Amino acid sequence: MRAVKTRLFYIKNKVMPFSQLPQLVHEYFSEQGLADYRFLYHLSEGLYEPNRTEPVSCARALKDMPWLGKTRRVEDHFFLSNIDADDKLTDGKMLPYMEKLQRRYGFWQMCLYWYDADFFGEVIKLEHDKTWISRYKEWHGKEPDPMLQMYQNIIGSGIYIEKWNCLNYTTFKISVDLLRNGKAVDVDPYLSAMSDKLPGVEYDDSTRVCLTDEERAETEKTFAAAKPLIEQARTAFAAQGFEPDVRQKPIDACYAIGPIIKKLAKQYGFTHKCITSGYHRLRKNTAGGHKLTVYADSGPSHGNSFFKCKLSGTGFETDICSANFIPLSQSEFDACAERFFGALGRFEQSDEFRKADSAFPPAPDWFIE
Repeated sequence: MRAVKTRLFYIKNKVMPFSQLPQLVHEYFSEQGLADYRFLYHLSEGLYEPNRTEPVSCARALKDMPWLGKTRRVEDHFFLSNIDADDKLTDGKMLPYMEKLQRRYGFWQMCLYWYDADFFGEVIKLEHDKTWISRYKEWHGKEPDPMLQMYQNIIGSGIYIEKWNCLNYTTFKISVDLLRNGKAVDVDPYLSAMSDKLPGVEYDDSTRVCLTDEERAETEKTFAAAKPLIEQARTAFAAQGFEPDVRQKPIDACYAIGPIIKKLAKQYGFTHKCITSGYHRLRKNTAGGHKLTVYADSGPSHGNSFFKCKLSGTGFETDICSANFIPLSQSEFDACAERFFGALGRFEQSDEFRKADSAFPPAPDWFIE
């Protein structure tokens, strides 16, 4: 089993632009005494213009940085990448071109990685999570291209930044392996040191577990046995009368979800984190030794607001209940939220939920803390 704890930041352009983030990474590595890393990149452009068959952004970048390699294509985009290469690079050659990378070349997505960092004086090499392949085959009925999604399915210790040119922020993640020689270590000082360098920037913590083939087979067997209990639990929650709201929202309807969500999180024993404006994550530990996580989202332009609740442990995560609403006013949203959390509180005490929760082995302390 491999477990990696990640702290995720959304850094708005006005706080620190994408082009300056590599400097932040180097400052952090120097301050933490991290001397080793492997630099990876994945730069892509879409093919959304009629009749265009040749790359534009890739060609521009290659004029300045021919060492980026040849342009490749997967489905609807061209890209430059070393994600699937074994070479060990540093970012020294790219740093002089960060401003152009952000503003001139026109890539629709830019991903940079500083992985295989020597936290605790030890390098634990990155891995590519292949479990998504089976899901892709199930959804699309065909084998995926070997490069497709590979750049988003890396497991390792280091820093990852991702910028979409249509968004006003950069996704910034620092990840550290927390299992060393089979024992959990305290990685929070490394994460907190990065938070100190980004004062005022909201963040969210998560733990990703990667199982061995044997562990995955055992977990899949357990999940298959638990599936009827999960379905019974979902049915029990739905029986409380949460039908989809299909009304049309007037364009002038407006409300804030934060104040009532914070209040209800405290009332029902959840920790609360505002991830981005209008998107909140609430979490608590269950009696069965797992995590119960609620995502509250105000939706586009405060339209289709929804609550989604997941039950998770080491090696599994499943939707357990959900509800959506189209409130027409602040008071109506507050009433919807109170109704959902009241139903969730009753649901947690039900036999159906307890059976689903106890169908999986309790997670270790480092997962549910």
